[in-house]
Parts: sequence; structure tokens; C-alpha cells
Amino acid sequence: MDTPTQWTVPNVGGSYTQTGFNVAATNDGNKQWVTFDIDGDGLVELVQTADPTTGKVWGAGTAAQSWKVYKKDGWGFSQTPIIWPVPDSGHIDGFDSATGGGAGRQWVTLDLDGDGKPDLVQTSIPSANKVWGAGTSSPYWKLYRNLGAGFATTATNFAVPDGGADGFFAITSGSSNRYWTLLDLDGDARLDLVQTADPATGDVWGAAPLQRGGTGKSSTPYWKVFRGLP
Repeated sequence: MDTPTQWTVPNVGGSYTQTGFNVAATNDGNKQWVTFDIDGDGLVELVQTADPTTGKVWGAGTAAQSWKVYKKDGWGFSQTPIIWPVPDSGHIDGFDSATGGGAGRQWVTLDLDGDGKPDLVQTSIPSANKVWGAGTSSPYWKLYRNLGAGFATTATNFAVPDGGADGFFAITSGSSNRYWTLLDLDGDARLDLVQTADPATGDVWGAAPLQRGGTGKSSTPYWKVFRGLP
């Protein structure tokens, strides 16, 4: 088809009125939004996660923090957003993006509990890249479940395996011998935590000894898969 269909979008607000929602997703200063199905209805929404004037989540520092969700309306997104409640992140800016990054700002929006709706999952304490309960027998992430019209403001502790001193402080890691990711490796529609290297060496488990100047037979290399539970 040579003639495109026009898809209407709302005004981005703040000082970005001219540029507007000029990309489908961005994580650039005060421009914070993403396009995905946040409510599990099978249709993508335009989700603005921060006030373009401040760069902070709406209501930052209060008990009523929120995102703006523009639902599909005909051939476009609605001009009027739905207010989507979000919990307190422990940061001055709040959950100002759908995916965090950097020291202590580790969170992601994905379906962790397998109910078809993306949840808000905070994987590290706000003060450092360290999982809650690191160094104990009960490390965990904070899972804010998707309630269909917002996230729960009270977290459910989501148990994770022991990942060493700082634990599995992020959904994925690829540096300093910390190699793991979260994906459905076994095809059961549940996300698994897949650790692909021995943190002591940075090599895959069972790496051939000759690769490190050793002697003897090569063993069978493998990853460690911590399967997602129902």
C-alpha cells in the first residue's frame, strides 16, 4: 500500500509540543514514553511515564504517583489519558521510565507472574545494585502486580536464587563475570532466570580446561537455568 494511514497521537506536553511524540519509545531526559500493551487487552497503548516539564513521575514524592496511558481510539490514540497508578520507587524521580538503569535504578516492566499483563518489577534496592536480601538465604525482587488499570502499590516479594554477594540485582547482566538473563528458555510460557557463566571465572560452566591452559579432557559446557514457577 503506497498511501499511509494517519494515526493520531496526543500532545506530549511540556516544552516538547513542537516535536511531540516523534518516536514510538524514548528514554531521553524528560522525554519518557513507550508504546506497548500495558493492560493486556491485546492492543498497544502509548504510555508516558514522566512529566515532560520535570522529568519525574507524576506525583513524585506523594502517595499518588502515576503514569499517563493513551489507549487506542479508532485510528489513533485517545487525546485523553487514563491515569495509571504506580508505586513509590524509593527515588526522588519515582518510576520515571518503564525500564530503569544505573546504580540502584534497576527495574523493568514485563509479565513476571504469567497472567498476560506486564508487571512492574524492581530488582535492586534503591541505594545500590544489590538485590533485597543479598547474602542471605532469601533474596528477592519486588513485584508490583498489574491490576488491569494500574500497578499494585504494595509489593509482593518474588523469591530469586542466590546470585552471589550482590545477587541477581538486574533482569539481565553482561559484564564483570556477571552473565545472566531472563527469558522463557524451556518454552512453558514462564520466564526463567538463565545464568550463562560461572561468576568466579566468567567462563561457561564446564568450560574445557585447555581453554585456560589446563590439562585433561574437555567437559560438557552448560548454563544454569532457574526455572520460573507457576
